[in-house]
Amino acid sequence: MQFADAGERYTARQLLDRLVALDTSRAARLCISGALAPTEWDAELAALIRNTFRVHAEIDGTRALAANVDWLVVAPRADARIADGLQVDEVHVDVEAAIDEATLDRHAARWRCEHYFLRPCGPVERAVALIHARPRWRLSPGI
Repeated sequence: MQFADAGERYTARQLLDRLVALDTSRAARLCISGALAPTEWDAELAALIRNTFRVHAEIDGTRALAANVDWLVVAPRADARIADGLQVDEVHVDVEAAIDEATLDRHAARWRCEHYFLRPCGPVERAVALIHARPRWRLSPGI
């Protein structure tokens, strides 16, 4: 398997070596995200990297990861078809016009976890109103 960064290509082992070199604070944490995360994160890469780093991933939920991570966040798009069987640790929902209390209830029923966050995409008051209506959800001001 090959990975690219600014035009350079890396094997899984070279990628791990590069990540270790970049981790100057020795945090030993790696966060993977983006549309390619489910296709690139496979058993070979996971076995290699999880020996050195605690791995967090944020995906949109349309495809499952091919290998486990230590912490999984799903951030579903309003119009997306969601993959079955995802075991998540956190749910992040962007508060857009289509998001209502029923949508939050469906997400909470689909993914049983302890951490549910709303991320405002407009006026924060709408997210706060949803949180008052569904107190298990909390505000996440970041993206």
